Amino acid sequence: MGTQSEYSTILILMGVYTILLLVLSLSKQLNRKETASCMAVALLFFLLSNISLSNRLSNINDVSLTTNTREYVIQVIEKKYLDTDRTILVRDIETGRIFVLIPPRSIKVKGLAYSGIYKIKAKASFPEPPRNPGSFDYPKYMLHKGLSGTLKARSAHHIETTFGNPFKRFAFYLKQKILNLHNSTLPYPYSHLFTGLIFGEDGTQLPEEMKARYKLTGLSHLLVVSGSQVSLLSGIVFHIISWLGFRRWKGLTAITLVNVVFYFVTGGGASILRAILMNIVMVFSKLFFYKLNPLSAISFSGLLMVCINPFVIYDVGAQLSFLATFSLVYGVDYVEPLLSKRLHRVLRTALALSLAPFIFTTPLLWFHFHTISFVSILSNLLVVNMIECLVVIGFFSTLIGLVIPPLGYILNQACLGVIWILEWSTQWLSQLPLAELVVPLHGGLFMAVYLYLGLLGYCLQHNKQVLIKRASIFVLVLFLGSFIFWKGQRKPLSITFLDVGQGDCTVIQTPENHIIVIDTGGAQLDLRTKEIKRFIATRTLLPFLNHIGANKIDVLITTHYDLDHYGGLIPVLKYKKIHAYIDNGNLTHTIPELPALIKQSVRTYTSITSTQQLNVGNETTLTFFESLFNTSEASKNNKSLVILLEHQGFKALFTGDLEEEGESLLASKFGPHINADVLKVGHHGSHTSSTLHFLEQVTPRLGVISAGCYNRYGHPHSSVLSRYDQLNIPLFRTDTQGAIIIDVINNTLSVTPFLDSKTN
Repeated sequence: MGTQSEYSTILILMGVYTILLLVLSLSKQLNRKETASCMAVALLFFLLSNISLSNRLSNINDVSLTTNTREYVIQVIEKKYLDTDRTILVRDIETGRIFVLIPPRSIKVKGLAYSGIYKIKAKASFPEPPRNPGSFDYPKYMLHKGLSGTLKARSAHHIETTFGNPFKRFAFYLKQKILNLHNSTLPYPYSHLFTGLIFGEDGTQLPEEMKARYKLTGLSHLLVVSGSQVSLLSGIVFHIISWLGFRRWKGLTAITLVNVVFYFVTGGGASILRAILMNIVMVFSKLFFYKLNPLSAISFSGLLMVCINPFVIYDVGAQLSFLATFSLVYGVDYVEPLLSKRLHRVLRTALALSLAPFIFTTPLLWFHFHTISFVSILSNLLVVNMIECLVVIGFFSTLIGLVIPPLGYILNQACLGVIWILEWSTQWLSQLPLAELVVPLHGGLFMAVYLYLGLLGYCLQHNKQVLIKRASIFVLVLFLGSFIFWKGQRKPLSITFLDVGQGDCTVIQTPENHIIVIDTGGAQLDLRTKEIKRFIATRTLLPFLNHIGANKIDVLITTHYDLDHYGGLIPVLKYKKIHAYIDNGNLTHTIPELPALIKQSVRTYTSITSTQQLNVGNETTLTFFESLFNTSEASKNNKSLVILLEHQGFKALFTGDLEEEGESLLASKFGPHINADVLKVGHHGSHTSSTLHFLEQVTPRLGVISAGCYNRYGHPHSSVLSRYDQLNIPLFRTDTQGAIIIDVINNTLSVTPFLDSKTN
């Protein structure tokens, strides 16, 4: 579970922090008392994090030793409002550990009562590490959240329902009433968007396309409840307690209790916790007439969060929340004077409010997601003030609607008009050129941004506005120079066979940075309706393309229209620019919406019916062998496009799901032309492919099998494995080794299985 890497990260953080304190102390920026206080905080963090890490790793190791199905008595510790998410957090009564429960299909997640005690038969497990570069690291996420693993239940029987936490119970009741009110007064999906903007995304079901659009335009933060809602709620309560004559401790207690309930209403999270803690600290200072500056409130809130959970420092939401707060408290006053005096003061302030968060948060977003949303400056300028008004109106319309439903209905209709304007705005903004730029992370760019943040912090501390402008120009030039240098560097030809489960997906990156994608993996189907429930590409191919900095795909190829080969086309076509799309001419046998989407999204569309060559750059060639079976009697598999990649003497052959008959015809018709160094083994290693005659004709130096772990087809077949062994051809497999990465320099092959590289 990467124990050593976690300890190393903590030690590195401690080391960097200590060095910074020493530098500041020696330069007399900190006195002895301040230095000692900071060192005490660092030591506290170090001790808490190590104790917490040891406990969590111990829990995970214990779970890994008890993976057999057995009985558990668990208590539900959260509320589910929808059945679409088939997981829920539970506490094991015996050990106190927190698990993610996957209940049996016979039980609706929504029907599991909060604080209910259930007896279940379940198998405990801990998620595997990511199997592809750029994929989400679920084990590390669970470790940081303090989760001990997953319980997959076969049966569940209700024992009793305890009262539980009264604040959580009331909050869950209130959130259900809010959801019912919004769903009854507004149409879907605007009702869920309305709820998400005011009370958080928990309990809503926003369409994936809508969430992706908000992310693209840099407005995802609007769906996370933070400072504005907390300030609004606390302000209302503060005026009420002042009117009632409450003072000091009574007032502080009332505001704290209301905020605790609101925390559970929103579903919790680091961002809302930061806002609530900071708000309570500021209210305390106001009620007790203690002068407290914003930096102290921010710092104290951060210290409390670290004490509660040391691993909050890894939480992206917490990091963005603190940076955004810093930008609004300190950044706006320094950005505004740098803008042209010709601009009206109102416009200058609005632009500063949009630029400051962009400056502070963009480096972090780029570090985590490899993307920079330039359109976020414009979107925040145009939309945020409108959202603030919507939040205020919606907050009061919801409160009124809970008491007087007809009046709440009328007020919510007024909000619907604002939501329509918001939706139109995000759709328009998402279509602007360079709305989001994918920029891969590498040393030069990272150092440029790191230097920029250091200079920015120094300038803000010492009130040097002129230096901010010069530093920004200097770092921008450094950033662009580093990016151009990286783009111009000579790179190897890289072929990555992604692990997409039982399917095919290969990404080829040429030295000239042209991107070729052969097949896009499959899709998960709903067992009852047979409709597509989830695209595998959204978790594999798209994150990998962002990881390597691919803003576009030069050539996208579908070998044939089996779902495990073309299932990821829809999200790829929606979120990446496609220059050329090539298939085998059977597009009609697909998802109904796909032909129109291809026509709309790609620059050129070609169906291969005869042998053709395509030059990709100056040194890379793709040869498409003519369709071997054009008759209706031929199987889908034998209609697969066969592609030969050539680069400076190196060859790789991709055969899709070609079977024995197709291989035989290919070998007899094209003979020595199909000789290759690398063979993408046909049909996932099925016994219907990789005949001995075909392998003797291709004579590959190595083969790659793309198959899913424990797939129901038994791929790869033992007879196929024995044939490769008989011919002394090394085999690499995605089902056992994750993504297979092959780098080619001067016809020298370097093969790196991703899972092997993660364990070394």
